[in-house]
Amino acid sequence: MKFALFSFFTFFFIISEAANKDQMALIRDHLKKSEEATTKTLMGDKAIFHAALAENIFIEHEINDSDLEQEIQLKLIGAFRLVRQPKNAKKHLKKLLSLMVKESQSSSKRYLLNSGRLGSDYLNWGELDSALKYFELANESANLYGKSVYKASTLNNIGLLYERKKDWEKAIQYYNYASSTLQFNNDVDSILLTSINDNKANYYFEKKDSIKGIELLRANINFLLNRPKEYKKVMQYSFRLFHLLIQRKNWQESSNLLVIMKPFLLMGKRDWNLENKIKYHEANVKFISHFGDKSILLKEYKILDSLKSLELHIKDQQRILMNNTMVDYFLLSANREIEREKEK
Repeated sequence: MKFALFSFFTFFFIISEAANKDQMALIRDHLKKSEEATTKTLMGDKAIFHAALAENIFIEHEINDSDLEQEIQLKLIGAFRLVRQPKNAKKHLKKLLSLMVKESQSSSKRYLLNSGRLGSDYLNWGELDSALKYFELANESANLYGKSVYKASTLNNIGLLYERKKDWEKAIQYYNYASSTLQFNNDVDSILLTSINDNKANYYFEKKDSIKGIELLRANINFLLNRPKEYKKVMQYSFRLFHLLIQRKNWQESSNLLVIMKPFLLMGKRDWNLENKIKYHEANVKFISHFGDKSILLKEYKILDSLKSLELHIKDQQRILMNNTMVDYFLLSANREIEREKEK
């Protein structure tokens, strides 16, 4: 009798294990499809759909695998960010961090990056106390992890928080802490320094020391020009410097910046590319309007109008796509709740 019971439970265990393996394989297949939709085709609706299906199977079959659960949360975070749904991304970020604390992984790179990411989200939403909480968690994690670039990045974010509070002296204190933490063993540290310098420039402009602020922006652009992968930063700093130079009526350097920026317009994904083409032609209009060449100015205005019309069309398409995505996601969630109620 005992042998029969033992055999039965052994058989049941083997069957359960096999079923779990099948479900885990199915989950991984959905995660792979979600990853492909996020990185290759940029189809946020598919990315969310497959990641949510993976989560649904994980919960329904009560699978006990923390690494897999974390992977599911990461895919959901990435997919919701792709369709610009930060509040849904926040929900899954919080879940991911709580899973990692439970597994004593608060000194890991994943915990560090995602706590910093959540802090940045709260900062963008103006929830400064929550932002500071997660930045401090990221800072503690960075101390444990031991890489200077992550520590510097977190200190820079805390500086941004104090800048948002208009506590400029505390902000520059943290920016200085951040730059002094960097070890400059590689390009990553130097590239992060350009972000810190950009924030330091804010301090100098606030204190009416525009010469120092402009010097920092010039240094950033000169450093990044030979690093084509950093085209986004080149354009960001160039646009900023351009408008400052126009205010100071520095026509020669303004003109040079327009020449520098033009090749970078061809880089990047379509949305980023279009946004910067609009900014570039707006800058051109601003520059040309000072010299009164009406025929060239009219041509620039026509280009600008066509680009803005295209931007509106793309935004309308994205809005439709986003609405469809959310319907699919909430249907999945509703079905999950219905199944749970049936089980009760």
